Amino acid sequence: MKNKRFFIAAAAVAGVLGITAIFGCVGFSDYAAVIEANWRVVIPSAAEYSEVFKADDGSSFNGDGLRYHVFAYRNEDKIVTLFEWKMLQTPTIYCQSQSQAADEWLTKLDVADEYRPDYAACSYWYQSQSDNSEIIIFWDADADRLYVAESFL
Repeated sequence: MKNKRFFIAAAAVAGVLGITAIFGCVGFSDYAAVIEANWRVVIPSAAEYSEVFKADDGSSFNGDGLRYHVFAYRNEDKIVTLFEWKMLQTPTIYCQSQSQAADEWLTKLDVADEYRPDYAACSYWYQSQSDNSEIIIFWDADADRLYVAESFL
């Protein structure tokens, strides 16, 4: 009876480790998968993207904070249809415009100018959640870049 309990406990631990390994290697190894899980936004793999820069303000118990990612892509056709891209900025929850919000977040993250979007060259997409978390995606078609700025509360 003691061996049977030990075997069941060992199998349970192995199962948990296996599931953790699967999610670590497949499900969330790409930050685009995390964006999809948090915002229901799918950056299509057919866009042939790769992450070129990332920054965050560290992990927290509640998952709150700032996150920033820059993606380069090859297939613009998939980016064009990703959202109804906007050219004119509007107020966010806490700022007068999307670029003002992003600038505040990127300054807090100490992001160098070379990794910041040229707002005048970008289209954007913005969404907020009921907890006042926000995401802003800037698209610079000339530079083939997506800039994803997130603030989780």
